[in-house]
Amino acid sequence: MMEELDLKQMIKYIYKKKNIFISILLISILLGMIYTFLIKKPIYEVTAQILIDKADASIEEFVISKDVLKERKIGVTFDKATKLIHITTKRNTAEESFSLTNQYIEELRQKLEETYAIKTFSIIETPQFPEQANTIECIQDIGIFAFIGLVLYVVYIMVRLGMRGVMTSSEIENGTKMKVLGTISLEKKKEKTKLYEITNKKISEELKRTEVNITLNKENREPQTILVTGAKCGVGTTYIAKNLANQYAKIYEKVLLIDTDILEKTLTTLYKKQEEKGISNLLKENKTEEIEKLITKTEKEHISFLPVGTEKTEEFFLQPNRNAIFQKLKETYDIILIDTLSINQKTLPLVLASMADATVIVAETEKTKMEDLIKAKVAVENVGGKVSGVILNKAI
Repeated sequence: MMEELDLKQMIKYIYKKKNIFISILLISILLGMIYTFLIKKPIYEVTAQILIDKADASIEEFVISKDVLKERKIGVTFDKATKLIHITTKRNTAEESFSLTNQYIEELRQKLEETYAIKTFSIIETPQFPEQANTIECIQDIGIFAFIGLVLYVVYIMVRLGMRGVMTSSEIENGTKMKVLGTISLEKKKEKTKLYEITNKKISEELKRTEVNITLNKENREPQTILVTGAKCGVGTTYIAKNLANQYAKIYEKVLLIDTDILEKTLTTLYKKQEEKGISNLLKENKTEEIEKLITKTEKEHISFLPVGTEKTEEFFLQPNRNAIFQKLKETYDIILIDTLSINQKTLPLVLASMADATVIVAETEKTKMEDLIKAKVAVENVGGKVSGVILNKAI
């Protein structure tokens, strides 16, 4: 059962979604204005009050009778205590409201004098030509639409919270019994780069702490080959792997970054090695001696890169020669970071998890479900792999 968010986390979540709230509110107000001014059209209101010298039930019925009102839709009330007739006319044009009010007053005067011999007929409040529409009604209509927008936003938040994935480190640790190695904050758009390089000092420090937690994990201390996989697709494994490599390069002289994502090939594309041979070709051709020919230096000191290669099937990673290839790489490099598919997506990550010294599972705030993380943990353990822990990416 999904744990409830604490108040602080709820506030942070709503603040994160503030742009959606603003968008819904602005759209609601715009729709309200369209309804008010184009569909419903503005209302021009004219009022008047008339004092007469008689008051009984028959006069009350008379002033609102069809004989007097005819087809005119005018609001008329009669207060017998004060002998005041209140008139309110609302129309879409100022001219019509003003004209109908005066017509009614004139005909009412004549009929009251003829029928009831009214002697006093004083216009206490003279009809005024309306210079502008009734702003109160316009504001009310727009306010109603704005309120509907607010309700829609609340419904949206409730639905999102109901469908949300993991949100906090404590949720993950309590729900999966896996350690959270680090929480990586959500980068702002202006901080993002096409090279997946982190510029935010806070996030850099978070990655540094994450690297230390991986290295000093008492379950598998100082791992040499580290597999970075996701509990589901698109959670940012490439982003994490590349920037973890940057952290390790500050300590070790020989860091190797390997792309094994045969579907997306994000790292390979990033380093513009799409057409070059890589690890998949090594496994297919079984030419262990050619490993170093396929590895290139990157723009970062101490970091080398081995692309995924041109083969697109995962069967090559099942071949027995994979152990020899990775063993040779371990003899040359201090740290090997492997970026791969989601562990729950294909067989390939399972093969790599069985060989790696440590497997790091990446989860994305809100996106990754608890059941995805549990499934990923079980998958790694079932092939004899060692789960180092979870990295919570894009934490709010």
